[in-house]
Amino acid sequence: MKIIHCADLHLDAKLHTHLDRARARQRRDELLRNFGRLADYASENGVEAILIAGDLFDRDTVSALARNVVLAVIRAHPRIRFYYLRGNHDVGDCLRGKDTGGSTPEPLPENLFLFGNRWKTWPEGKNGEIAITGIELGRENAASAFRSLRLQPDRFNIVLLHGQ
Repeated sequence: MKIIHCADLHLDAKLHTHLDRARARQRRDELLRNFGRLADYASENGVEAILIAGDLFDRDTVSALARNVVLAVIRAHPRIRFYYLRGNHDVGDCLRGKDTGGSTPEPLPENLFLFGNRWKTWPEGKNGEIAITGIELGRENAASAFRSLRLQPDRFNIVLLHGQ
């Protein structure tokens, strides 16, 4: 089974520290296109899962453009399963958006699997022989998270975390 692991993409970062507004916008667009290129590469090379270990976005307020591009890329690759564990920069429900104007947000893609503030395990592989387990660390669970981890001895275990 082929897997791609990535983290700290920081999509939609302001990038104003070292770049003027025009160059920052150009760089943000390049980073979004690169996410699509990552998924295209995975598709062309028989990758079955992409593990995103935190900070896909740079902040909890994500532009509609960045959110829609990421969701469109995931939907455009239904044979790839995307496992997304939020990091310290992309807190909140950044994929559902806060700008829905009170309307019900569109459902997330079926090939997108999320984690939360408790250990969550997703079976992977043809017979579920791989266990992808992750937890989103925060103040409320950081001290106890590692004591509560339970791996599955009859499977290949992959633990997904994002450092703080």
